[in-house]
Amino acid sequence: MWVANSGQRNGSVSRIDPETLKADKPIEVVEGQVLALTYGEGGVWVAGTGLGRGDRIEVLQLDPSSSAVEGALVRLDRSGLPVRLAAGGGSVWVAQGGMEPGTLVRLDPKERRRLGAPARLAGAPTGVAVGEGAVWVSSGGRGSLVRAELSR
Repeated sequence: MWVANSGQRNGSVSRIDPETLKADKPIEVVEGQVLALTYGEGGVWVAGTGLGRGDRIEVLQLDPSSSAVEGALVRLDRSGLPVRLAAGGGSVWVAQGGMEPGTLVRLDPKERRRLGAPARLAGAPTGVAVGEGAVWVSSGGRGSLVRAELSR
């Protein structure tokens, strides 16, 4: 199991053994705050901010067996909170909200880069999931559920 640690100066995550419920030493992954994490597509994916930088979201991958950061960060220049993550269908999905309408960004997990332009959402996302051949994004402001096809 993986959890984001809150209330700490440096953004970190911890791996918890599901049998003993003991947590490993926290793994510092971003200078600021961990905003979201998900598991899938070959890793543990973490979205966070740099210290004092709310204008950029950084997404990185941890190797689930070694807890090491894999490759380069993916930086998304648009901030927008909340941030939600999902992995599946060959991609990592980043749903972002904020003052403007939200966006859904698709990342290539192997090349660690954004695929295509962000898709606009009706409101701030409250959740994102992958299943049944689609990506599903819920938004709380309007109580909507958006289905996006998983085309390559």
